[in-house]
This record gives sequence, structure tokens and C-alpha cells, in this order.
Amino acid sequence: MSVTEKLSYKSWSAISLILHNGLKKYKPKNSKLVQLNQEVHNGNKTGSIAVFRNKSSMSRDMGFVVTSEEALIENIETLTHWTPNTFNWLGYDNSRKHIKGHSERGSVAKF
Repeated sequence: MSVTEKLSYKSWSAISLILHNGLKKYKPKNSKLVQLNQEVHNGNKTGSIAVFRNKSSMSRDMGFVVTSEEALIENIETLTHWTPNTFNWLGYDNSRKHIKGHSERGSVAKF
């Protein structure tokens, strides 16, 4: 049984509530929940969150960016921390080792 099969509707609802529907429901590419013949209704552009596999990685900004609830749930068993606030944009530094984000003032901010 996959992780997504283990999670109940209440779990999906709780994640949506915490994130205020700031992420897409399904991955735009390679979704395991949406059939090929189904149309993905992700709505308008949404945000992204940073996720981390352990606290040490979080303190060093070494995680990865998630843009859909499906991707979050797929990785949920290996994650220890994630940002509940959605960002308009998150990316990586030039070395692709550290996450950086866009602050309200337009300057780059580290976590």
C-alpha cells in the first residue's frame, strides 16, 4: 500500500487547510494520482514550500522545493520539517545545494 493510499481524506484536508490551498493539488508532470486521460485542474499559479529530511538539513537550508500537495504526500514519510507558509517563488543557489526564497521586499532571503 502506497503512502497516498494510507492517507485518509482527513489528512489531505488538514494539509490543504494548513497550506490555505497555496499548493497545486496534483503534480503538473508525472502525477501518480491523475490518469493520462484526465484533465488536471490545478487552477491558477500557486506557491511552493521548502521541505527537509532532518533538522540539521533545515538549519543549513539544504532541502528541496515542493509545489504540489501530491509531491508533499509522496515524500511525507522521509520528511521531518516543512514550511507551512507558501512562497511565490523558491529556488536554489548557484551550487543547487541551498534553498533560497523571495521575500516581500523583493530581496533574496535565506531560511
